[in-house]
Amino acid sequence: RPRWEPGGKYKLTVDSALLISPYGLWNNKYEQSFTVKPLDQYGNLEVNIVGLPEGKVVFVELLDKSDKPFRKSFVKGNTVRFQDLPPGEIYARLVIDENRDGVWTTGNYEDKRQPETVYYYPGKWVIRAYSDHMEEWRINAGEVIRQKPLEITKNKPEEKKRKDPNRDRNNQQQNQQSSPFGGSGSRGFGSTPMM
Repeated sequence: RPRWEPGGKYKLTVDSALLISPYGLWNNKYEQSFTVKPLDQYGNLEVNIVGLPEGKVVFVELLDKSDKPFRKSFVKGNTVRFQDLPPGEIYARLVIDENRDGVWTTGNYEDKRQPETVYYYPGKWVIRAYSDHMEEWRINAGEVIRQKPLEITKNKPEEKKRKDPNRDRNNQQQNQQSSPFGGSGSRGFGSTPMM
């Protein structure tokens, strides 16, 4: 794995015919220049987590605004550190890794195994460039089902509509007045009763 120097300028060059597909096709020559940002354009985050179960493997994933993880780190002691984060708003979730495989594992009905427990930080952190952020996260504060921030929740709850008796009465009156047959009591175009 290459070590990129902060602020350094690099050029990636791929020679032609370096890659050949199973169909006999090869790539063209490719060159791309890029610059690595200097360290003062990144921020660091350290989170002290309160309420962790003893002896469990735990990791924290940082999430973007679309709920996609972009960085993962394991908790050591009660602390997790993230270095060289891009500035912006980030969200977090914590997974208690029961089977120690480093990923969230779903439940299994046949094996009578529950899915691994997940906690969401109920807010967001704003990372600023060239700064160190120290935060505290109490994982048992509040209901687990309400921890995930609405900004990254895909299926948002619907707002309850308050019943407005005036609106209902006005709608009913408008419906009666706009009858295509001239009112609520008429039976046709004429006024003579049908027999």
